[in-house]
Parts: sequence; C-alpha cells; structure tokens
Amino acid sequence: MKKIYILIILTGLILAVFFVSSYIKQPSNKINQKILINPCDNISEIECFAKLHNCIEADSLKEFMDKKGIKIGIKGWPEEWTNEIKSPIQNNFPNAKIFLTKQPVGGGDYGVFPLIKLNKIYCELTDENLKIVFSPIKNKEDALRYYLFVKKDLSSAWGQNIIYILNEEDYKDINIQYHIGDCGKDYKEKLQNKITEIKEVENGYLITFVAFNYIYKTEFFESKVKIKFDGTIEEISKKTLLDCGPGAVF
Repeated sequence: MKKIYILIILTGLILAVFFVSSYIKQPSNKINQKILINPCDNISEIECFAKLHNCIEADSLKEFMDKKGIKIGIKGWPEEWTNEIKSPIQNNFPNAKIFLTKQPVGGGDYGVFPLIKLNKIYCELTDENLKIVFSPIKNKEDALRYYLFVKKDLSSAWGQNIIYILNEEDYKDINIQYHIGDCGKDYKEKLQNKITEIKEVENGYLITFVAFNYIYKTEFFESKVKIKFDGTIEEISKKTLLDCGPGAVF
C-alpha cells in the first residue's frame, strides 16, 4: 500500500510541475503575438476622421491656408503648387484624398505642407494624424512603404533627394553616378553590395537602411529605424558608410 501511495504522490508532483511550467510559458507566447489595434474599428469613416487634429473646414485649399494664416505672394499658390499623393498602403479613410503643397523658400529649396481632406475638412498630416490614418502597420512590406512615404514623398527637397538602396539595381541610380565624388567607381565593392534589410521585432519592424545623400554632404550611410505597429517612427541610429566629399547646395 505504501508503494501505491508513493507512486500516486510522485505522479501528482509530475503533473503539477507540468501544468506550472505550461502556465509560465503562456505569457512569453503572448508577447510574441502581433497586437494590431485599428483606431477606426467599429466606427464610421467620418467618426474616425473626427479624431484627427489640426483640422479646418474650408471650401477650398486657398481658404484653408488663409484660415491658417499662411500666405505666400506667388501667383497660383497654393493650388498650382499642390499635388495629390497616392496612399502607399491601405489606410483608414478610403474616401479621403492626400495632398502635398510645396512652400518655396528660394534657391530651388522648398518646405512642404502635407494634408488629408475628407468632404470639406482639411487636416494637417502631423505625426499623430499619420498614425490614425495608417495604423495598424500589418507587415514588413507596409512598414517600408509607410516610412518612405512619410520621410521621402512627404518631405522637403532635401528628403526627396535621398536615394534608398532597396536592391542592387538602386546602385545604378543616375544621381549616384553623377554625384559619386571621391568615392570612386568601385563604391559598390567598398560597400560590399549592402542593401536595405527589414525584420519583424517586438511591437513592430526594424529597418536597416542603406542610402545615398548628395545634399550638403555626399555619402553613403546606414540608418536604423523602428516602425511600430501603431505607425510610430523611431530613428535609432545613423552612421556614414562611405564619405564621398562635399555635396550640392541649394
């Protein structure tokens, strides 16, 4: 009988250890799951658009700029300096339009004023508004498109001139060929044909960009950026890979 009792106790202990270890492992599994929260879930497009900040109702883009107190004495501004920009990924406002108005500052340089419009409501595309428009960022490909849209397509002249090396063909870009400067024709070999890489990490995506800049300073550089599922962009680090000398100046 004693042997039977001992066997029962041992069996109970083994089962207890198994269930406890299984319970302890559960939280770590949850940590690795994607938590994708859409700020527009269960509400209408118009209701979600009302969450955006820095918005003004106006009959035209010019009226919006006037109400903002932004006036530039150039003929045709802002209408002739404004282009509609296609959304890079699916967003939460299928009936809205995105615009980019350029604000000339002289010497070929310009600032930018990105907007989103639904019906007669114009809203500035601030960092917080961008998150409401585009979150959640569902995959690595969307994370890359979202970053390039925000930092290149909606950027000033300087940002739009950065060339991102997404594949080896991008090394053949005409602007790289023309502005290569002191880096020499063997720049690809010096860089070991490095290209941009992206991987999924906790709560988002980590992009290691390889890029080329020829404004003010000509260089190939590497920058690490984290794109969170909610659309937050975190610039982590930047370093020069190859210094090609001074760059162009506006």
